[in-house]
Amino acid sequence: MLATLSAHSEERRTITPFPVAFNGKKVSPISLFDRSMKIPLLLTSFILSGIFAQAYTLPDFESKVFDNDKLSINKVLKEFSLFSGLLSVARDFSPKDNDIDPLLRTHALAIAGRLYPDSENFKDLLQDLPYRGRAKSRDDVTKEGVSDKIFRGIHGLMKDDGNKENIKCAAFCIDIALRLDPESRLKNKLEGYQMVTGKPYWKPLVSERSDWVGPIRPIRFDERRETIPGGKADKFAGKLSEIYDLHFSPLPNGRHVGGASTVSAVALKEKGIDGIEFHIDQEVGDMTGYTLEQVAMLIYLRHNKDGSMPTGYRISITFEDKETRLNSPYCGPAMAILLDSLFTGRALDHKFACTGGITKTGRVTGGRGVASKIHGAINKGCNLVGVPHANIKGVSDILALNGIQQLIDIQVFSFENLDQAIEIASLKKAPIVQSAIDDFNEVAKLLNEIKTEDKQVEKLKTPFVINRLKDLVKKMPNHQSAKILLSVAQGEKKKILSLGESFHQINTIISGVARNIYGAANKKGDIDAEAGKEAKEALADLEKVNDKLDSRLHDYNKATMTVVKTFSEGRNTDEKDEEFATRLKKEWEAAGAEHTKLMDNPAIQEELNN
Repeated sequence: MLATLSAHSEERRTITPFPVAFNGKKVSPISLFDRSMKIPLLLTSFILSGIFAQAYTLPDFESKVFDNDKLSINKVLKEFSLFSGLLSVARDFSPKDNDIDPLLRTHALAIAGRLYPDSENFKDLLQDLPYRGRAKSRDDVTKEGVSDKIFRGIHGLMKDDGNKENIKCAAFCIDIALRLDPESRLKNKLEGYQMVTGKPYWKPLVSERSDWVGPIRPIRFDERRETIPGGKADKFAGKLSEIYDLHFSPLPNGRHVGGASTVSAVALKEKGIDGIEFHIDQEVGDMTGYTLEQVAMLIYLRHNKDGSMPTGYRISITFEDKETRLNSPYCGPAMAILLDSLFTGRALDHKFACTGGITKTGRVTGGRGVASKIHGAINKGCNLVGVPHANIKGVSDILALNGIQQLIDIQVFSFENLDQAIEIASLKKAPIVQSAIDDFNEVAKLLNEIKTEDKQVEKLKTPFVINRLKDLVKKMPNHQSAKILLSVAQGEKKKILSLGESFHQINTIISGVARNIYGAANKKGDIDAEAGKEAKEALADLEKVNDKLDSRLHDYNKATMTVVKTFSEGRNTDEKDEEFATRLKKEWEAAGAEHTKLMDNPAIQEELNN
């Protein structure tokens, strides 16, 4: 059995033991090596056939970089000079001038689409370019002609250079014009305007893109840096900040458990830095690197307008487990809260921990294994946890796994965006938040005076506690610990895990023995006593959790238990090594087939993604 790092795996060592995704289809890890040799030939044939004749990156229209409604420019210059010229850059030129950089086309389309998003010409071009790499028709114009058009629009914007939105828009258009025709006769005038507007920051305007094609993408581990343009502030409002990030940590037996570790940031003035550089000063993988990129853009979009951005600083970001090769997309909220506090000077609650993904607009996205992570936060002494709103079901899984005590021990809040997360993470909290925390502490104190869970549930059902919890939930609807305890008080008690946590439980349990089973199934190693012992422990845990799993996963878990049991018992007395390997491989593939059946179910995919 092959232990494979999934393209969507979360943390330091999350294992996808059964089929992984390949170009949108689920395939067995065993077959990946057979297919990997075909990739270079497949890619070459695409290039020769012209499918990849022109690289193209989609613009991103989610970020608001200037307010189009507040631009001060007459309609003729805006529509027939600026917009028309930008759209020409995004199209193909005549054969003589058809050498426009693809990224420049993306940037031009990104600004054009913000000026006139309802234009049919813009919509047609936006739809056509990703598929053809070029427009259906060419513009019979030259670079000089297009450059003149854009300049007239820029000149119109700069006539009212006291309008901040004009300056922001002009900065992007000037950069496009200079890159389009570096030897333009208008170069000096454009550079003069640029001294007023400054250079633009393009990253928020471009979608994520991967040029890689292949079955197993190699993960690059190194120190990551992202630089954003600086501002005119003298210094940062804060210089040092720290918060807890929730993650998974590997155990010696190959499994992983939820944990919490600090992540800190310090801002240092440094010569030679133009702007603000965010630097993770340890080796991290591509997913963490991309998360840093998103957070850097988020910080820029959030603070570019408020005057809190200095320049010439390096912000050093350090994770507590510095020796671990981190590769997680779910440290985004922690990093964003941390870095935002340097710009605002906001002190953070050192007993707060969080997890989740984050976008450059501050929207928080769901993570994995929330119940395990909350357990890790409790072990670390945290008393407040923030989780993505998408992971509310994962918080409820604590009831099925561990009963109500963990929900008494820690206050779990959900959030949908960075602002909501900051409300909970701040040391000085808003009165309504602090009041909810204090009220819950009173309820928790009453329950902790009782020794057994049955007696605690009885206490929960008293009118005083129920009314206190109702008031709390009304005040703070995202207080998940209070909501779940209230549901228990009203007679509900969850016994079945959510679909996501059911998958997580199975995959976590077998992650430690997956590689050993694969090796035995392919005659690549003997089963030693320690490996057999670990398999027996995994089998016992699979049996223990079976009744708590989502019923749709019972066949998958049964097939998984079969192959783990076979491996733990080893070869029969009258069975040859090859026969045992064949039997093991057959059972492994049967478990893989059950996993594939689940992954190919649209209803399951929809539930996992919501």
